[in-house]
Amino acid sequence: GSDEAERLLRDCDYSLLGDKINSGFWRQDMFIGGPMRLGSAISSVQEHVGIRASLMEANDPHWCEDPLLDRTNEIYKTFQALIRIRQSCLALR
Repeated sequence: GSDEAERLLRDCDYSLLGDKINSGFWRQDMFIGGPMRLGSAISSVQEHVGIRASLMEANDPHWCEDPLLDRTNEIYKTFQALIRIRQSCLALR
């Protein structure tokens, strides 16, 4: 409820905590186990949007099977191609 939302905001206050913030809050929208699963342009990822009251734990699914890391979608494939182009061209590095 609102108590959990307040706790999350308090625990993520960089201005007060600096580098003492629990690292479990970083990049949480990238994994299904994270508390802050943010919106996405990819519909299969968008289905999992939400905020949970707990931090990510080291449990299933393995990152290769995580539904938020769908490597079969067109956006992912396009970015991979752009990265390869950039890496192959000295002027773009």
